[in-house]
Amino acid sequence: MRYFSKFVFKQKVLLSDGSSFDGFERVGQDDGAMATNDGQIIREMEINIRAKRGGVVEITGEQYLELQSKKKEDLNPQWREEWKPRSNALESALQARSLKSHVEPAEVSNAAQRPAGTTPPVGGETSFRPVTSIKVPK
Repeated sequence: MRYFSKFVFKQKVLLSDGSSFDGFERVGQDDGAMATNDGQIIREMEINIRAKRGGVVEITGEQYLELQSKKKEDLNPQWREEWKPRSNALESALQARSLKSHVEPAEVSNAAQRPAGTTPPVGGETSFRPVTSIKVPK
């Protein structure tokens, strides 16, 4: 039995006949490993190792077993393991805190801010109309 490891296991290994091989199983975030007795696959992996193609390396049986034992713990991204949903107590405390800090705005008279010669909107209008008076000479 021969053992091989590959970096970026999703990328297929190019074989000498032009076909591709994707027989590596995932053992880490990006790594793959394979154990085989097939003479043709072994020859192709040796060709890739000598040519330094495909990120393939030969490993020992102990290294293969070590990768297989780490496989289960390495496949879950760390950020998902650390993430924990909020408890209801924490959520209600945060909500109560935000309600305390919420203050209703006080009504302010805009009369002092109005430009001279304007009247407040009437009948649902949204802007002030300037008061104009035009004196036409007779």
